[in-house]
Amino acid sequence: MVSINDSIDTTTAAGKALFGMLVVFAEFERNIIIERTQAGLRAARARGRKGGRPVSDQKKVAQAIKLYDAGEHTAKERRIYWS
Repeated sequence: MVSINDSIDTTTAAGKALFGMLVVFAEFERNIIIERTQAGLRAARARGRKGGRPVSDQKKVAQAIKLYDAGEHTAKERRIYWS
């Protein structure tokens, strides 16, 4: 296999070695990103911050369902109630 963009010829010993090193560094970088992300999430939780989607306002949800089920308004008109 020959990389056109990077001019790495993996049919030669030097090309295989270079390709292997690039793979190792890419995997290393990926693992570092994972570790930092997990550390950041742990630190945020330790400070009392919860991740994920915010809790929805049940009154607004019920109102939206009621409007949808009634079928009396168009989608454009329904948008007025969400602003």
